[in-house]
Amino acid sequence: MAWGAGTLCSARSSRIIGAASVVAWVMLIGLVANLVVIAVGPAPGSLGATDIAWMLMAGVGTWRGCSWSTRRFAVARSAS
Repeated sequence: MAWGAGTLCSARSSRIIGAASVVAWVMLIGLVANLVVIAVGPAPGSLGATDIAWMLMAGVGTWRGCSWSTRRFAVARSAS
């Protein structure tokens, strides 16, 4: 149910405000949510260069995947 609602909302919003804006809002809300968890939770251990590189690659991959799928939602025809 949640996946269906998320897909419906993503498709609708990407048609209204554009795919880039939808991805920017999703990433911003995710960043804020993570910052809250980080602020409340225990301090993380030390991070090495490899850890930071993996986090950056994961962030870029997430951004790219969200951008691609949201653009597809914006141009796809609805079944209605």
